[in-house]
Amino acid sequence: MSMKALLHANTHKPLRVMYAAGPGDIVMAHRSWMAGQQASKEVSITFSSQIADAFLGTDCILYMQSDYYRKDILLDRNWVIENRPLSSISAHGAIFHLILLWKTARIVATALHFHADVLFIDSGRAEWFGLSPLKWFGISVIPILHNNMWPAGHKSTRIMKLLVYRLNGRYWRSTPTATIAFSPECERQVLEIAGHTNGPIIQARAQFLASYFDAIPAPPDRTGQPFQVMYAGRIEKDKGALDLAQMAQRLEKLQPGHFAWTICGDGSALAELSALIKEYRLEGSVILKGRQNREQMAEAYSQAQAIVVPTKSSFAEGFAMVVAEAVLAGRPCVTSSVVPALEILEDACVRAVTDDVDSYVAALLALASDRKLYKKKAEACAALRQQFVDRSFGLTAAIKLVFSQCGLQSRLHAQ
Repeated sequence: MSMKALLHANTHKPLRVMYAAGPGDIVMAHRSWMAGQQASKEVSITFSSQIADAFLGTDCILYMQSDYYRKDILLDRNWVIENRPLSSISAHGAIFHLILLWKTARIVATALHFHADVLFIDSGRAEWFGLSPLKWFGISVIPILHNNMWPAGHKSTRIMKLLVYRLNGRYWRSTPTATIAFSPECERQVLEIAGHTNGPIIQARAQFLASYFDAIPAPPDRTGQPFQVMYAGRIEKDKGALDLAQMAQRLEKLQPGHFAWTICGDGSALAELSALIKEYRLEGSVILKGRQNREQMAEAYSQAQAIVVPTKSSFAEGFAMVVAEAVLAGRPCVTSSVVPALEILEDACVRAVTDDVDSYVAALLALASDRKLYKKKAEACAALRQQFVDRSFGLTAAIKLVFSQCGLQSRLHAQ
């Protein structure tokens, strides 16, 4: 069957579901799912595969689409999976919102062309209020919130942002059939701008393969050796990557030779971070490993004793999955309240003050020197890990709950 025929098939009027995914390679991820494998670079279970699991065995017509830079398309069953590239334009302020509105119009047009009955859409893909017209066409819109609207505790007071919050508040009061949120902070922010929502807000958690983390040994006891600190993520200023060099420098001055750092990831600030490491003469204690595959990340976690997540107040972190990874690996984490994961994983974390390098230094010193504190935080990981490996907390389960609570289940039929 051709793609055109597939998209417009209406035998028995099966439910037509569209998923507007984030910027990842959704075609490659789905090929891995079809083969019963995980995407090679991922340590978490992809959200697109959880969408596919939700509709497997039904007669729904599913169209999953991302704006990944490499154009590609895949037909599977009566499903279409497509990468539809968009030119990337960096902008701020009013120009940013105009570009996002243009992207929103593109998604609205695609949903109408596909004759969607249901639209799942990841945060960051659209200006939320711009999706309101879909309700006029009977399309059930279900936002999936991976990201916050503003950095936790640092809501913008700019006129443009306040206007967008107001418009989005009206949208949530009138349009979404339901909302799926990946942190309590995401839910709170929706309620703050909207007061109440048109449909329920359902919490979900990112999911990981338990077997991957089960193979990582307990944190090594390296008495008399350097305390091993690890950072894993994008090397960007907003993610606090440049603060890592300052932390390492101050710790080296306070306790020479007592701390070693492994930094995994790449990004636009990598060259600047490398220059700082040389400037501070930290080449002997800080290793830049670049982007790592799953096997290399497992080895990095095996060597680490603590994970640091120093996200800045300028970044609207959605959850910070690396904190969940740290817990799954049994490693205490140092982070701050701007990272929403801290709220539900604090028993395994040491809280630092956002944007305060000295606070992170103090937290790392405490973990490295206080054996009781370290043991308490490491042991707390076991009680917190279940929500990240139990599929009843995942996106598939959240979608099924949405369908049962919002009167959509009767429109799904087994193949």
